[in-house]
Amino acid sequence: MPVGVSTDSEELWSDTCAYIKGSGACAPPDGFFPQGQKWFLGAFDPFELKKRAYQPFLDILRANMRFAGALRMDHVMSLMRLFMIKDEGCEGTYIYYDFDDMLALVALESHLNKCMIVGESIGNVPAGFIDALGQNDIYAMSVLWAERWDFGQGDFKAPEFYPKEAVVSVGTHDMPPLKMWWFGYEIELKYQLKMIDDAERQRLYHERESERWRLLKMLDENGVWPQDNLRKNNYLYGESYPEGLTEAVHALLAKSASRMVVLQIEDIMGLDVLQNLPGTDRDKYPNWRRKWPVDLEDLEKNPDFIRNIQAVKAQR
Repeated sequence: MPVGVSTDSEELWSDTCAYIKGSGACAPPDGFFPQGQKWFLGAFDPFELKKRAYQPFLDILRANMRFAGALRMDHVMSLMRLFMIKDEGCEGTYIYYDFDDMLALVALESHLNKCMIVGESIGNVPAGFIDALGQNDIYAMSVLWAERWDFGQGDFKAPEFYPKEAVVSVGTHDMPPLKMWWFGYEIELKYQLKMIDDAERQRLYHERESERWRLLKMLDENGVWPQDNLRKNNYLYGESYPEGLTEAVHALLAKSASRMVVLQIEDIMGLDVLQNLPGTDRDKYPNWRRKWPVDLEDLEKNPDFIRNIQAVKAQR
């Protein structure tokens, strides 16, 4: 379930009063996206929403939950606040919604529609927000890259320290697949698109070398390398891609305390391109236009798919 609607959508065109005029929903800079994310999506006017007893919001919830056993709410912090930037400008501010009302409605509709809720809670998360989700049986979302000590800058956490009431994955659609991350291809991509300068590029490459070592160390300590594909060397400077790395990482996540593990096809297939690059539009990057290298009907017979599924099952 997206956080907002496109500015040229039917929703905004047919009900202009329900949405804030002259501004769009975006995201301020955070640890994963230092440049912020400029979505400029249509966002509900909190006063109009409450005036209408939240009916437009309820309509969206019910439409999404009707045929789903589980629903992932993108940028779930929008139940509390959204960062808005004017259509003509680059500075913004937060607008706030009645968090108690929004949370209660999500919980109620989840119960009525028998649909579990997963909240994508990565980025600038307000204090106490995750606890509030848990109190309403809404699962948080955790990713490998965020499960590190020292506020996401230190060693990777051991599986037993992962959050229990959460859905865990390597990354999200906004983050580089595992193979792309290993080689740092997204760093070069951002440099080529002039999203970062050369000094930042060099800093990120040095940081990535340290991160690769930290990841290998965690995989070694937890004994998750496939027995028929153990680590062969130290892979200095990302010289090659470890053959069993994807299975080892998925086995590590499967050992975690988190109730659910999600595997992404991009990681299983060893893709090294981004599905979506936040902060870009179609003039810079072909967002949401990447196709899988295997047909869905053939997926269950794919050797890489089978090996990764088996790696998870062995730990669960």
